[in-house]
Amino acid sequence: MEFAELLQQSFLAFFAAIGIAWAAWTVVEALFLSRREPLERCLVLVPVTRDAPALEQTVAGLQWTTVCGCKFERILIADCGLSAEGRALAQNLAAHGENVTLCTMDDAEAYLHRTER
Repeated sequence: MEFAELLQQSFLAFFAAIGIAWAAWTVVEALFLSRREPLERCLVLVPVTRDAPALEQTVAGLQWTTVCGCKFERILIADCGLSAEGRALAQNLAAHGENVTLCTMDDAEAYLHRTER
């Protein structure tokens, strides 16, 4: 047997052993070690005024954002003096986003208190 062939088989056996050990550890971890505690509900409040020029980009970014591996449960857009154009944009985002809600700041406070329970 040549030295190169012996070296090649040694590397193959080494990496195969690492792969088997990694797979076994993953199974053990999944079965016995990964007792996750329930995560707190996570939401974001976005207060907007006037035309809200960056609202669409903000909501799009938040919909892709995760906190501890979880997406935001709810994105609340709080109307703090939106113009007609800004309100139309916010209503459109709320209508097309499954987790986006348009509300006033008072309604946002009530929503926050309602979800605490």
